[in-house]
This record gives sequence, structure tokens and C-alpha cells, in this order.
Amino acid sequence: MSDREVYIRESSKLQRALVSAFNDYIGSGMYFGPPDGKFRRILLDNEVPMRNLYDWGHALIHDDYRLGDVLLGMVKSQGVIGYQKDVKQISRARRVSDIPSPRSEFLILWGKLSNNGEGIPVGLLVNGESSEEVIGTYYREVLRDAFDSEVFNKLWESLMDYLTYNFNPSTGHQKYRDVLKTLPSKSSEKLMRLNYEGKSFPSFPGIIRTVRLAVFPNSGKFYSVPLFGEGWNENRSVLRILLKHKDNPQVVEFLRHYGIEWLEPEELKILFALREKVFPRVRGRLVQISQKRKLGGLDAIPLYVRPTGTVRIGSIRPTKVDKVTKTTYLVSFFKNKTGTPKVKNIQELLTVMMANSYYLPETIEVLQQNLELVSGKRSKEVEEWTSVIKATFDSVLLYALLRNAVRIEGLEFSKGHVVFLNFLNTRDRNTVVHDYYYHLLDGVENMDLLHGTGERARVNVQNFGHDVYPYGPIGDEEALNLWEKVPSKKRNEVVPYRLYEFEDGTGGVVYLLNPSKRGKQPSTAWYVGASKLKAYEDNLDRHWVWGRISQHREEYYAAMSLRNTSTAGYLLSIDGRDVATHIKIYAHGVFARSLYRVGDSTSSSNYYVRLLKTSTYGLLDGKRVRLLPERIIYRRDNPRKALDSHPKIFEDIKNAVEDDGVHLVHVQSLRNVELGETLSELPASAIFVDWDGLVLSKEEFDRAMGIKKHYRSWLAVLEVGGHNARVFVTKDPQENSESRIYRHPLMMLFSEGVLSDEEMLFTLGLADEKGGVSLAGTKRLFYAPYPDVSRKVIRPSLLLGGVVE
Repeated sequence: MSDREVYIRESSKLQRALVSAFNDYIGSGMYFGPPDGKFRRILLDNEVPMRNLYDWGHALIHDDYRLGDVLLGMVKSQGVIGYQKDVKQISRARRVSDIPSPRSEFLILWGKLSNNGEGIPVGLLVNGESSEEVIGTYYREVLRDAFDSEVFNKLWESLMDYLTYNFNPSTGHQKYRDVLKTLPSKSSEKLMRLNYEGKSFPSFPGIIRTVRLAVFPNSGKFYSVPLFGEGWNENRSVLRILLKHKDNPQVVEFLRHYGIEWLEPEELKILFALREKVFPRVRGRLVQISQKRKLGGLDAIPLYVRPTGTVRIGSIRPTKVDKVTKTTYLVSFFKNKTGTPKVKNIQELLTVMMANSYYLPETIEVLQQNLELVSGKRSKEVEEWTSVIKATFDSVLLYALLRNAVRIEGLEFSKGHVVFLNFLNTRDRNTVVHDYYYHLLDGVENMDLLHGTGERARVNVQNFGHDVYPYGPIGDEEALNLWEKVPSKKRNEVVPYRLYEFEDGTGGVVYLLNPSKRGKQPSTAWYVGASKLKAYEDNLDRHWVWGRISQHREEYYAAMSLRNTSTAGYLLSIDGRDVATHIKIYAHGVFARSLYRVGDSTSSSNYYVRLLKTSTYGLLDGKRVRLLPERIIYRRDNPRKALDSHPKIFEDIKNAVEDDGVHLVHVQSLRNVELGETLSELPASAIFVDWDGLVLSKEEFDRAMGIKKHYRSWLAVLEVGGHNARVFVTKDPQENSESRIYRHPLMMLFSEGVLSDEEMLFTLGLADEKGGVSLAGTKRLFYAPYPDVSRKVIRPSLLLGGVVE
């Protein structure tokens, strides 16, 4: 295949089709929201490729497209564009006071990670040709004897058969969906909350489905192994729930797909009970492996941890955003077969969210629109693509609206900020619907980059599956009077503020919960709504009630999520000292997406799109910012044929990494052999970041570092013996307390120590949706504006800005 066939310059069929579809869309009236049936019909009528992944993937590789300026020009020529949905104002308010900053504290623990026997073994790196070889060897050499169970051996044989013969994950997924439809609603809802879709072998105690290539200095091709296997959480065991319904034919059919239809509930229960015997046996075997540095015939590197230094207290505080004249909340209620969601107290929910995110506009206006949540039978890839196109169109319209370049009937966003607040009315994680709104942010970011503007800072989103604030509204005067019922000895820790004044006199009061310091323990200062306190009015003098209020705070998590998708920064202090106040950080992330493949299994050729995204974090023009877009570069890739953008992307990184500031670099699936080579070619300001290359035993790590069960929020900073590297470990707030591993420790590798350890902590962007410390914030630096590790490559910025030559 020639260069000309790989990338046909003259072909702009995709752009022509999308421009024509956009013209029809704005002609019939637009709306902000995920695609509906009418929008899909517009795309089909204009012959936009969307039959399947190959169809539109082929167009993205072979066509020439750059839609940003074209679509913006079309919008400007319109002047006024109609809006499809009915929008009504439901509330208005003005800010009437100021409040102290919320904060979240955490413990900072210092330690050392090495492979020379210092401390307690917490992990194992094993050299092998493949993940399957390492998994099989670890089972034979360690787990089989540790369990000493025929049931365990039979489960393991079924697992290895599945891994060896590579059954189609979509088949298991469909069979699992059939199971969910036939189970009693209580069991079905519990299974849906367990984040399992049937695409992989269901977990059992000791299971190892896969092991990752370890990113560890000078480790070569080693894999990181979970010492005790996974699947030890009995309460979250999918198998345990399914086996209760073994009389259901669909359940049996699903189990048969994985070759485990023979398993009985009692047999699984016995496996869970073996924990007290298995763990000591594994520890004993690990001592032998560490001494010989061999696992069977494979080389092995044990990882040891020991504590160093003094425990300190870190504190995360959001910077105040209070110079915004007006914020418009466009609230969308999604109707499905159960009806339209009811939200009891949206005014106080907004007040609580603004207080906890320290986002304090002078006035707010709340608009409402109703949308329909349509679940079709199309493939997820087609749904994804349709959502990207809709968000591409809408992001151009939103950008034009913010720039006052067009008028949309019924909407006025040319001044102040706009926040899209969405009640999806579903317990499913409908990622296509969720992602539409993050695609919208990405599109505005790209328009900013094309035109040198900063409109992204004025837009934000927040999605809810359901109403998270089921407390009836109360008047502000009654809300303030609740303070009289707080015990006098606690009143200095529970302080009321009338923050906003709404037109109906409700929803504007919040209480600052600021517990007194108790020794060296971290604490959190956060805001709770008055109507929530009202629900506990008769028990405010009881000690237990404050713990219960703190345990159930989804509205607080929503505030953290809203803050983390904004472009406003954080402050980090350690033992009362602000750190890294002068640092400017660039986060460069490189990701790839395979769009289609040609050829057979022996000589296939993949066509990729590769993305380099750079965001800015820290001090910029005197302001503390987070996640401002700096650069987006796309390249096509077909490594086995005429195109090979892999080396070009590395050239892009080299051109992006400069001597000024600090440059964090994350490359998806970068092999160890490339790490040192690439790092040596970059300035000293470059720091490589990886979060997929190490798995550490939770129990052993906690023992080594002295971590207690009552530690609510902590971060361990580990020096890596003999190397310019640091490893950061923290408790995943999403992970159940019964989890036996730390799945995603984060590693930083660098050529020189350009930052102190304290300054490195600031680069991590630690705040998370749970209000504590989390490495999720670090990952967000690279794949912003998206909120999870899905690594979206097909996004509006691809269509708007096109692909570089």
C-alpha cells in the first residue's frame, strides 16, 4: 500500500458530509444535550459514515478534515439560531456573604522502596515472555500449594483455558446482560453496582486475570504480580451472588461460558475461608523466592518497603473563584421509561456545591430543560461516534455564544460562566451520555487553541445519576436558627453562613463543619446544607449524628467533581507551609486508538490515531490554574505500512518539553526499554509518570509503613533505592476496604532532581471526588477534560483541528 493510498489528500468526503449535516442541524434548531433520534437521522441523511467502527475509522484515517473554522464561519453567518427545547427559569440568587476556605487534610508518610532486602516484601516482579507465562508460573510455584484445594485448581484450569483460547468477551457480556434481566431486582441492582460487565472471567479468591509490564528502573521485561491474587472481597463477589440463583437457566448458561457451571455456593465459601491459611503460606514461599531471585525458571525481583522520616500533615485547599459576575446553570432532567426525575432542593444543592468548591459567583440563574434518555440497539462504538459529532457541533455553537458571535433563542451565555448540570435518571454508568458533556468541554478547548482565546475557563459540567440531596427545603431564617440546637461545646465547630439569597428565601444557608484538631490526625473542613441538619434536628446533641452526616455526603463529592473539571487551581500546604507556589507545570500525555485493521491474524496491519495533549497547571499569569489546554497534536499511524507516526510523536514531545517549568510526561504503554532512552534525550525538566506498572500487597505495605485502619486519608512517598525515581501510594477512595492490593501506585522517573519531594507532591494534583487525597487527580492532568482513565482519543478536537502532516 502506497503513501497515497494510506492518506488521500484530495478526499474530504467526511468533512463535506459533516458540514452538510451541521447545516441541517442548525437549520432545524439546536439543543445542548446528547444525540437523539432526530439528530441521528440528520447524520444518516447526509451520508456521514457511522455504520460501524471500520466505517468511520477508515474515514478518519484516509480523509482530510479540519472543521473548526468552517463550522464557526457558518454559525456567524446565521446571526440567530433556534433552540429545540423549552427552557424555563426556575431560580435566581445573589451572593450575600463570604465564607472561609474548605480544606482536606491527609497524612504524608515517607519511605524507601528497594530490591535489596531492606524492610518488608510488598511486591514481586517476574521476568517472562508474556503475561500468560508469568500467571501460569506463579500459580504452579506459589498459589497451588498455598491453597491446597481441588476446587481452586479446577477454577484455575478454567481460567487458564479462557485466557489461552481467548473467548470473545462480547459473548460473555451478552450472556451476563441476559442474566441481569432475569434475576430479582434486588440481586440485579447489587450486581450492577459491582462494576462487572461479564466481559472477563468472574473473580474468585486468588484469581490473577492479567499482570502488567512493570515500569521500574532497569527492570527490563518484568511483570508485577499481586502476591495473594485478587478476588478476596466476599461481599463484592459476583460469583457469590450468581451462585445463589443457580436454579436460573441464564445463570447456568453464563457460568458454562466460562467452564464453571459445576461450582456450588458452599465450595466458593470454603475458598474465602482459606484466607488465614493461604496468606502465611504465600509469605513463606516469598522468602524462598526472594533469596533465590527465581520463580521456577523465571528471574524474579522482590520489592521491599521500609519507613523513613517523620509523618507530616498535608492540606489541600481550593483557590477562591469570586470575581464571576454571573453563572448560568442549565439543568437538564432526563426522562426515561420510569419518568422524569424529581429533585427536591436544587437551590440548596447548588449552594452546598458552590461553598465546598469555593466557587462563589456574585449572581446565579438556574434554567431547566427536559431531555429524553434514548437507549437504542446500536453498538457502543457507533453511539460513541454519534456523541462525538453532536458535541463537536454543539461546542462550536457554545464557543460562538460565549464570544457573542451568534444568538441562540432563549439562551444568554455571552456574559459570565455556564455550568451544565445533568440529572440522568439512571443508576447505570451510561458513558456515552456522560461523555457528551466532557466532549463539549474538549471542543471548546480546541476552539480556544485555534483562536488564542480562553473561553474554556467559563464552562463546566456535572452529571448526576439521580437526586443526591433528598432533603426538603426550609426557609433561611429557620435554617440559621438551627444553630441554637447545636450543643454549646460544639458551636465553634459548626458555624452557619447565609451565602446566597434566593427569590423564595430558601436554600441559601450552609454550615461549616470544622472539627477541632486532635493531635496529629488530619481533618476536613467542609460545608453541609441547613436542610440536611434539619433532618437530624432532634439529635444534634448526640455525638453519633455528626459521624453519620459525614459518612453520607454525595453532595460534597459532587462539589469536588465540579471543582476538578474546572480550570481553577489548588493550594497545597505541608505542616502549615504552602509549597510550590511558584511552579508552572506542563502535563504531556500521549495516547493511541486503533481504528481498524486489515489483513489476517498472521499479517494484520492496524491503523491508529495518536494524540499528544498538553495541559498547564500551577502559576500562570499570576493566577493558580489547573488543566488549561496548551497543545493538541494528532497523527495518523500505520506502523507496518507507509505511515509511522510513532517516532514523530516522540519528536513532538521533545519539541514540547522546554527548560522552563516542570514537564510531566505520560506515554500510554511505553516499554521500559524506551524509558531511559527517551528520558536521556529530554531536558532535565522532564519527569516520566506511570500508574499502571506496579501492584503492591495492601496488607504487607500497611504493615511495612505502619498504616492504621483508622487512617482516613494518607499518601506514602517512597524513594527508590539507587535511582532517580519516586513511587507514590495512597488508598483508592473508590476501593473497598477489603481489597488486598494497591493496584495503581504512581511512579515518577527523572534524570535530575529538579524538584524537592514536597514540590513533587504539588505536581500530583492530588484532590479527588471523595474530598481526600488521590492519584486520580494526577491522571486527570493528562486526559483532561475527561474524568476517568478511558483515554478518549476520538474527541471533538480531532474533527475541529484535524491531523498534522
